[in-house]
Amino acid sequence: MTCVNVPTTTFLQSQRSTVRVVDRIGGGDSFAAGLIHGFVNGRDLEATWNFAVAASALKQTMLSGLSPVTPAGACR
Repeated sequence: MTCVNVPTTTFLQSQRSTVRVVDRIGGGDSFAAGLIHGFVNGRDLEATWNFAVAASALKQTMLSGLSPVTPAGACR
């Protein structure tokens, strides 16, 4: 996934991960939650972006709309 920060023209690209998608429900919400988590905790843009992508990918490997993922779990 690629991110473009327009004011600074910073281009970010997350690591490519291959996951077995079990349930896509909640993937977008997990991504948004990852962004919010990163910004609220003062992480830089790149760390925030990578965390959000990881949280979304990890959530999609789980069945149900709820994600038991913790910040530590998404960073592994």
